Amino acid sequence: MTRCAGLFVVERDARGTWHPEIRLSIPLLRRRDWPWPQVVCGLNCHDPESIQQRILEHELIHYKLWKDGVKDWGHTEAFRVTAWERFGHQSVTHGIGVEEG
Repeated sequence: MTRCAGLFVVERDARGTWHPEIRLSIPLLRRRDWPWPQVVCGLNCHDPESIQQRILEHELIHYKLWKDGVKDWGHTEAFRVTAWERFGHQSVTHGIGVEEG
């Protein structure tokens, strides 16, 4: 993963059992040359650790909604409310850096 810092996926194994997984982009999260602050989930992050924390918080919300049986565990109103109430997130985006084309 070089564009997305974090991702929540649910995949089925060979036996048909669903498994949730949070994936983090190690190449993106190991970078130390970002201009600071970086805005992640609508919050200013001043170091790589705070970026990782915001991204994990974001992905954990997807997991919680999925675990609670919510049919759409994407960036819905329920997601936004949970993000704000639990973590103070002001946005549902968590891209970091500037993409170069």
